Amino acid sequence: VTLIEQAKRLVNLLSSPADRSRWKLVTILMGHNDVCTHPCNTTYTAFDASPRPYMARVAKALDMLRDNLPNTFVNFVPVLDITFTFDMFNKPPFCYLAHSYVCPCLFGGFGGTPLSREEMEKLLKGYMDETTKLINTGRYERDDFTVVIQPAFTNIG
Repeated sequence: VTLIEQAKRLVNLLSSPADRSRWKLVTILMGHNDVCTHPCNTTYTAFDASPRPYMARVAKALDMLRDNLPNTFVNFVPVLDITFTFDMFNKPPFCYLAHSYVCPCLFGGFGGTPLSREEMEKLLKGYMDETTKLINTGRYERDDFTVVIQPAFTNIG
């Protein structure tokens, strides 16, 4: 289910007059599947997940929320920098087995070509730069709606 489809569902769920007048907190954690599918070039990569198209999809969903959900505070959580897993030592054996399935584009798997740490860091920086540019445009700043970036998973490496 895409972020845009989820935004539509949320708008439909909160369409009553009572819901429209209440303040809402929406947290969006999005981009992990995009990061994983972007470099893999596998059969399940059905869209361009490079930073600009990614942000276009995010913008479409945020625009839908802004235009249809008054009294809403959107907390946008950026993609976790998964490259920190390279620095982890003494991981349980399960981690080594799971890496190629959980993140094939960093550790190989599913026939994709994994990115190097530097390539993944560049891709993640592109996502963060595009996210910051979009949010800082001011298009989501109203008295009854806002979007903020929650940098909970940034700079943890």
